[in-house]
Amino acid sequence: METTSLLGGAGGLSQRQPGPSAFGALSAEEFTRIIFSELSRQDPLAPNDTKALLEQLSSIRKIQGDIEQGDRFERLVAQNELASAAGLIGTTVGGISIYNERVEGRVVSVLRAREGAVLKLADGSLMLMRNMDRIEEPTRPGPGPANPPTPRTTPTDPTVSDPAPPEGAAA
Repeated sequence: METTSLLGGAGGLSQRQPGPSAFGALSAEEFTRIIFSELSRQDPLAPNDTKALLEQLSSIRKIQGDIEQGDRFERLVAQNELASAAGLIGTTVGGISIYNERVEGRVVSVLRAREGAVLKLADGSLMLMRNMDRIEEPTRPGPGPANPPTPRTTPTDPTVSDPAPPEGAAA
């Protein structure tokens, strides 16, 4: 899956991403056809060393596996970063925008770009998550004159009698 950059142009933040490897683009059938083609071109009177050929094939497959594993790891990291960025929605953050300007605001959405997770702020600014340098905890109304604590009440049940007052307490 190829991800395009949302930040190209004036921001100049586009990174060069390696494309899929030539080995990864080969199907098993194409790979087998190449091997048979290589074997058919051998001189029958002086064949190539089969052991060396198998070692080369093994090395090529190992390299292909390493490349595929690296790609899977990069996708996993990108998904994790996007999930972390989504947790910031509604939070006030500060940092450097994609246009190298200082920005601050409430995160309203998160975008995925080649460069990583991009936070979209309420004023329309875009900031790479990695360029964020400040996070404010969302303000939550606490108890006070405007928000008194809610008293705890217990339901009245006519089948339950009131507990006896502690000794020495006035009835």
